[in-house]
Amino acid sequence: MEEVNNNRLIATIFSLIGGIIGTIPWVLIYVYGNMIVAILAVFIAMAAWKGYKLAKGKVDKYVPTIIVIISLISITIATFIIIPALLLLKEGNSVDINTIKQLYEYKSFARAISGDYIISIIFTLLGISGVISNMKNQVETGKEINLLSYTTITEEEKTIIREAFEKIDAFEKYNAKPKSLILEQLKDNDIILLNKFINRGIVRRYKGNYYYSDKFANNPDKERVKSSFKLVLYVFIILIIIAIIGSLLSDNNNNNNDNNIYEDETITLNEVIQDNIIKYNVPSNFIEVEKYRKERTYYYTPKIDKTGYSGIISASYGTTDYSLDEYDEFKQILKETYIDIDAEDVISSEMKEFTNGNGYKVVEITTEYQDETYPCTEYMYYIVNEKSYGLIYLTDYYSKYVKNIREVAYNMVDKFDFIEGDVNYE
Repeated sequence: MEEVNNNRLIATIFSLIGGIIGTIPWVLIYVYGNMIVAILAVFIAMAAWKGYKLAKGKVDKYVPTIIVIISLISITIATFIIIPALLLLKEGNSVDINTIKQLYEYKSFARAISGDYIISIIFTLLGISGVISNMKNQVETGKEINLLSYTTITEEEKTIIREAFEKIDAFEKYNAKPKSLILEQLKDNDIILLNKFINRGIVRRYKGNYYYSDKFANNPDKERVKSSFKLVLYVFIILIIIAIIGSLLSDNNNNNNDNNIYEDETITLNEVIQDNIIKYNVPSNFIEVEKYRKERTYYYTPKIDKTGYSGIISASYGTTDYSLDEYDEFKQILKETYIDIDAEDVISSEMKEFTNGNGYKVVEITTEYQDETYPCTEYMYYIVNEKSYGLIYLTDYYSKYVKNIREVAYNMVDKFDFIEGDVNYE
């Protein structure tokens, strides 16, 4: 006889470990397939059950509830800890508590992962429902049952069950009878057979009692499809409501931030004086990537992404042969260099002009590139001075981590200044 460990806490801990292991297929499909697949939740419940049994936990009526709770805890840990960690690794970042915390500093990411979590909870409950149903059957009968089984019903079994209900006249929900009375009509109190009909929906439950439904018995597959369709419809309506609420909250948040280029109000601006020639501001959640530094050029990227896969901003300066009176000629050179070229990977390009906060004319050149691996948009801001220029250059890879990186670059341009007027580094 198998030894039973009456310490439910130990068994529950083993169950949690199993449940987290069971989230692996779910997590991999989410991170690398960008999908949420409900059926994969089956592995979570199965692994949690295996962990519970491995610890020889007591099998009683509470076990299915424990497995449901463990499955939900496992998907919570997977969604809020494991998935963000893998997303960071996927982007080439190091993973520790600080980088994960920094990731959640971006409200856009926090909102996205929270929305996916709600959907994940719904899909988890749908995915594990069949396993939990079979588990209840196993607990009730004390016999080992394949938790993934979906057995067919023979005509002989249907006759046996129907005759049992016929003896007590339980064919309508208002004539439903207790399970104990039904079992008395079956040979050897065959609870496994009865539960099979309950799980298939032929024997229906009403106010704690049961009755036999001829409608489901005569066409069980059709009736199950109808029931499943109703369930899917309800879930779909819930998801639509969640999506609408999320959209409204997002729009409201965007409206509130129209005059604030940073989502986190705690972020400060640090002034950078580069080579004692130019100066500009960089937000505190950006760092310089020193390994990329070149003569007259500094590179910046979000703290959570030291590789530049989210986007990278460079600040540099140089000299030209054009004075401020020859601004139009300088602008024409830029147009011929960046706008009038014909390149296969360029989707679109345009040039604009404006004046920054310190009174310098700025030429903005936007180029959108089509690349299967790294599609991006480049923004070049030439800040024009007397026979010299400053350049803020942003490459935006559309990362979900940093949605306001263009505003960061724009702010650097707006505050950009030449310290001594002319650039002379000779």
